[in-house]
Amino acid sequence: MQAAVPLNDPLAAQTKLALRRLASGVAVGIAVDLAGGLGGGLAVGIVGGLAAGLALAGGLPGGLACGLAIDLAYAVGFLRLYYLPIHCFWIWPRVRASLYRFHPIAWDDVCLFPFPGLDRLLLAYVALDREAGEGEIDRLIDEYPTQRSAAFRARAILVIRRAAMTENLAQLDEVLDSLPTGERGFLRQTKALRDQVHSITTLQAQLDTLDRPFMRYPFAALLVKEIETFGQQVAGFEPPLSTELRKAARQWLEIARRELDTARTAATREPTRQVFRAGDPVDREREAFVLRAGILGELECQVMLATGCPGLLLYSRRRMGKSTLLRNLEGLLPPRVQVVHLSMQQAGAFASLPDLIELIARRVAAVVPELPKPPANLKGLESFLDATQKRLEARDHKLLLALDEYENLDDMEPP
Repeated sequence: MQAAVPLNDPLAAQTKLALRRLASGVAVGIAVDLAGGLGGGLAVGIVGGLAAGLALAGGLPGGLACGLAIDLAYAVGFLRLYYLPIHCFWIWPRVRASLYRFHPIAWDDVCLFPFPGLDRLLLAYVALDREAGEGEIDRLIDEYPTQRSAAFRARAILVIRRAAMTENLAQLDEVLDSLPTGERGFLRQTKALRDQVHSITTLQAQLDTLDRPFMRYPFAALLVKEIETFGQQVAGFEPPLSTELRKAARQWLEIARRELDTARTAATREPTRQVFRAGDPVDREREAFVLRAGILGELECQVMLATGCPGLLLYSRRRMGKSTLLRNLEGLLPPRVQVVHLSMQQAGAFASLPDLIELIARRVAAVVPELPKPPANLKGLESFLDATQKRLEARDHKLLLALDEYENLDDMEPP
């Protein structure tokens, strides 16, 4: 049986009054919140609460306690702090993106307290409905200052994840252009991030312009090293940049390593015990081959002239590699250049002039399809080569006729 409390007990009366004020504080706070702004409403609530407490409770200690209770209730109502326990339902123990439209942030525009973990909910909402989710992120950024930080985090994570899924690393600059920037938190680091990614994009663009394996390999190796360094450097960035960029760097590294493996396989040649042999030309597919990059570069410049390539003379002392270079030109010049190599030491070349003409026409027809019938004399050879030139121009190709041991032409008697 409970003991009865005397009606004239001052402490009991004061307690009842405080509880009554506390119960009405939430309603008062919400009403003032709807009527005024943050500065004015909060000031009125604090001053009014203390004054009412002092006047109604009858004394400084009791009045101060009552006033603080009213102020606390007002703050909870004004800042919408009572939403925080409800918010936990959407993010714990799992994210419930399908119920996003019922979340207070979706219909209450004056939640003044940032919701922790809201970026996780926004990302899950985008995964569920991309258009609606990204529209909600844009709305929070444009219209909801107190939740803008979470929206910026969600936007940055989305952009970086899309960059991580990009197969062509030359497009990273374009993808990361939509990364938000700012003066606070991780937003102040996004400019430095784009500058670092630009070096990866530039290397990939240079690699894409190279179509010869021996030139692709060093650029592919440099690209792998650049991405590895990038992954280590971004570890010092603030979240979510550091966590998401390290994941992205691992994806980019796999792409770069595949290109490196492809370039290495194409550029690798079977080694030989004998590095040099005087005599026969070297076959670079099976023997040691010294690349004459300077000569190849000059030769490529001449062959690719828009006005047409003049006759070229390759001269050096004996056993310096002239025949080896001519024999291995295929694959070392741009793909648009077709190479026809023949030596005047072949029996079909020096037997007679008609045999030489027939040999030249047969070799050219092997790389340039749909040509007229092989010529039988020099006049026919001229017409045949004119037709070859037109066919090459139609395909935007060029033909290099590499004639080895050409000095034997002087010993050939006319028919």
